[in-house]
Amino acid sequence: MRTFFKLTRNIILGLLLAVLSFGCGSASNNQGVSFTFLGFFTEFGDCGELPSSVVGISAPISSSSGISEVTTGNSESLGTESSISAIVGLQNNMETQFIRTQRMFLSYYIEGASTQPPDTAVALSTIVNPAATTSDSADTGGASASASAGSSLPGTFSNFCNRSFAQVPVVPAEIRTWLNLNRNSLPELPFTMVVTAYVTGLTSAGDRLDSNPVELFIHVTVDNDIAPTSSSADNNTTTN
Repeated sequence: MRTFFKLTRNIILGLLLAVLSFGCGSASNNQGVSFTFLGFFTEFGDCGELPSSVVGISAPISSSSGISEVTTGNSESLGTESSISAIVGLQNNMETQFIRTQRMFLSYYIEGASTQPPDTAVALSTIVNPAATTSDSADTGGASASASAGSSLPGTFSNFCNRSFAQVPVVPAEIRTWLNLNRNSLPELPFTMVVTAYVTGLTSAGDRLDSNPVELFIHVTVDNDIAPTSSSADNNTTTN
């Protein structure tokens, strides 16, 4: 009998915890159904055709060469002397809520490395507007999609593009510094580092959504040191 009451108590506690978890302000986004990470792109886009996608970036292991741009096939991806950046595309598939993004989480993997770079996160603050309603606004007496039942939006949010593009660091300065300080733990240059990224944010209803993950391949090369000119070499010879 005591065992029966103990089992019953555990079942009740489990049900209570399950009910509480549904009301904690989180929401499901299975494989980006509601909030889609479209990928990395060569330029900023809009609601039309997506720009050319970027699956890989080539960059020197350090910024000692002073290069501020890195090659991405036939195009270029913006960067700084200390970080490598790319343009991300996001899409909101919900008709009744906008999404305010907060951060992009990044993890790294280098095949053959004895130690992997640490995970990190970068700020990504943007508004991804709701998707257009599937019904004609005339059917609701001219009301916008945001005025439908269950919407958390004011009427001014109708007919906006449901995509957002932003430029963010995919290899921040601290990760590039880590690569240089841990060269003994890394394979011989050049090597490929796989970046796995996803974006998190809050809906206008207060629910948290995490996007689907997207991979980006960073081809890490040797430093592009600038060779001395012949005149400077002659001067060094004369001085010595």
